Order: sequence, then C-alpha cells, then structure tokens
Amino acid sequence: MTDMAGNQKESPYESIKKDSEAPAFAAVQMDEANGNVHENVHWYKDRKPSVRLVPELESAEKAPVIHTYALNGEPVVFDSETELREWLKEGENILRVYAKDAAGNEAKEGNQNYIEKVFYIDTEAPEIGEASFKDIGNKPIEKLIHWLSFGNFYNEAVQVTVPVTDAASGCEALTYSIGGQSAQAPVKDGKASFEIPMDTDAKVTCHAEDMAGNETGLFAIGKESSQWVLTRKIEVPNLWVNGEAASGGWYNQPVSYELLVSCPEAGIHSIKQTMDNGEPGKLGEAVFAEGLVPEYRVTGELSEDGVHQMLHVITDNAGNKTQRGDFIKIDQTAPKGSGHHRSA
Repeated sequence: MTDMAGNQKESPYESIKKDSEAPAFAAVQMDEANGNVHENVHWYKDRKPSVRLVPELESAEKAPVIHTYALNGEPVVFDSETELREWLKEGENILRVYAKDAAGNEAKEGNQNYIEKVFYIDTEAPEIGEASFKDIGNKPIEKLIHWLSFGNFYNEAVQVTVPVTDAASGCEALTYSIGGQSAQAPVKDGKASFEIPMDTDAKVTCHAEDMAGNETGLFAIGKESSQWVLTRKIEVPNLWVNGEAASGGWYNQPVSYELLVSCPEAGIHSIKQTMDNGEPGKLGEAVFAEGLVPEYRVTGELSEDGVHQMLHVITDNAGNKTQRGDFIKIDQTAPKGSGHHRSA
C-alpha cells in the first residue's frame, strides 16, 4: 500500500484469509453392538459401549473448527481424549455432533447442522419378583385319595404367576421348563403365568431374557414345608475321607471318599468332577434327569501314590453354582535306607 507521499506500508488486510467452505463433522467411533436385534434396534448388553470422537484433519489454510455435542438434549464436553461411557444411560441415547469453524461456517448434513447417533443400552438382566401360587385342581376328597396313594409332591394343578420387569429393553416372555419340556408364557402388565399340571413329578424351572439378550439365572419351583416356593439357594458340600492321615495329611493306604451334595430347595442340576487337572466329567446325569434331587452322594476311591487334586462344580436348578477343591495325598512306599558294609 502506497500513500500520497509515496511511502509504502504493508496492508493489514493482505494477511486475512478467506474461508467459505463448510467444515467436516468429527467421526464418532463406537464399540460394536453385542446384544440382540429387536424390531431393527441393535442393543448393547452387559456393559455400556465406548464412544470416542475422531476429528477430521483440517488444512492449515482453513479456519479452526470447534465441535460441540449434545447427549439426550444436554450439552456435553467431549474430545478425542474422552469417552462418553460415564454419561450414557440405560435405554435410548441420542448423541448430536455440531461443527462450526472460526469463520462462521457450519457443517451440515442435508438441511441439518448436526449428525446424529442413536443407540440403545440395556446392561441389566430382568428382575423376577416373588411368585404367587394358586391351587386350581382337585376337590378335597380327590386330594386326600391322591395323597394317600401317591404322596404330596405336585399332587395338584397349580397356577404360577411370576412378576417379570425390565426397565430398559423390556421382556416379552418367561421361559419355563417342566420335566425338561420348555415353553414360554407371555409377559403382560409385568406378569407371566403358567400351570404346573396335576401329578407332575419333575423339575420345574423358569428364567427370563430381555430384548437386549440379558438373562436371569434359572429359578427352581417346588415345595418347601408344604408351601410352594420359587427359590435360588444352594448349600456348600462336605468331603469325608476314610482313615486317619499321618503327619502332613498323608495317607499310607488306599482311601475312599464321599462328598455329600445337598440342595433341598432348588434341587441339584449337575455335578462336574475334575481329577488331577484332567477333563471334567459329569456325575449322576441320569439321576438328575428323572426328577428333583435334593441330595446326592459322590463316592470314589484313590489308590495311586501322589498328590491327587479333586474339583467338584455343583449347579442347582436355580442356576447357582458352588465349587469345592480338595487334595488327597497318598504315599504307600516305605522309605529306603542306605546300608554300609566293611570289606575284610
């Protein structure tokens, strides 16, 4: 720039850069949804996803870009070093990303000045409440005759009503099993109902799965002190080994052992036994398949020298598990002495 006297001076306006190009939106990276797909909604289950921002690299010739964000209608501070997991809620989440540069240009998609991510989270299993039971079969005289003939186990038709709730994705049905035969009862107004037929002498269980894929454990249904109950209990077993161990817990002869497994409320569903870190084997499968088994004795013998490791994993019909590890040490070999003799 030159003035009237011929003096030259650099214009302050010559360094101003023009930028009329809209900035790019930042990309949003998320974990892949790991739950069920229901009515075109892909759910996140078990845990909340990681959500991170990946900004586009802008040219040095362009004006700096500022990104702003709103999660479920509320502004959030979000950058490439932060993830949104702690702010996410159960159910529907809506994340909107805005971009505007220092020159006033806004990023747009169609006629919107934001991009939107909608995702659904349900990290909790359904809740099963206290069940109610209603006798719907047998007249008093018929009941007495039946009891005298067959005992008092499942001797009447019973209607079971189970409260089932899930606040996030919801639950459509309760799955129940009677003697290994499964069926589903629809959940209406937070409750599901089904019938236990007359003369049923079999295991009865139920469980629920929500839309996202979260499952409850199995609940066992049976009688306790003549009252119908829905329960999830298991007792820790005890191990008995014959004979007395010497110093250090060693046995100097073959031993037999007995493990008493007791679960009077829910009944035993399975027992897995692992010996000396080998492959686990199932015990008593045929017995457990026949009906509700409140107690089972595991027996066996060990005769080889060495330290034997036993692991038993017990599961009841309510889905509860307990395990017990035991060591049995056997040494039947007499110690060897060292002898010395003199040569003549």
